[in-house]
Amino acid sequence: MTVTVRRKQLRLSSGEVIEEGPKTSASRRTIALPGLLVRGLSRPIDRYVAGADNAFVFTPTAGGPVDRNNFRNRVWLPATTGPGFDCLRFHDLRHTAGTLAAQTGATTKGLMARLGHASPQAAMVYQHAASDRDRRTAEGLAEMALEEGVDDGSDEADAPAEAGRVDFVPRTCPERPDTGGQQQTVTDGGCPL
Repeated sequence: MTVTVRRKQLRLSSGEVIEEGPKTSASRRTIALPGLLVRGLSRPIDRYVAGADNAFVFTPTAGGPVDRNNFRNRVWLPATTGPGFDCLRFHDLRHTAGTLAAQTGATTKGLMARLGHASPQAAMVYQHAASDRDRRTAEGLAEMALEEGVDDGSDEADAPAEAGRVDFVPRTCPERPDTGGQQQTVTDGGCPL
């Protein structure tokens, strides 16, 4: 299941509510929902949305969109004050979702698309807590190598004292027309020195 963001509502200081498109083209997006969330939303969607493309999933008893102030006073504050989350703002849930997405290994581009950011700088805020991702990446690369049949050397009795150390051995590029027939030494990735 996906959710498409096509419009937003603003409450002006006058109390007037206006509905318009999101502020940037990046904000208009369709994102996939995790299965767990889909299962949790299935009952309210079946009950209130009933196949309507423009229906609100969460509504007050009278229907229509949820009023921010009513939600804050009647739902959010009572739910967060008791358990000791007094300083938690509703927008903090967005930051949490972005951080969790980064921890799954989402790329900066993927975070930009999911969160509706137009710049990489905005999306990179969520990657601060993904430092353990490098370890997971290394483990994932090792798994991929094993799946491809690369011998990890764990069965060898004469394994080097520094397990996991790989000596860098430069290789040579094949002759290329733009090098004037000369060979060039390259580093990892095949980039000429």
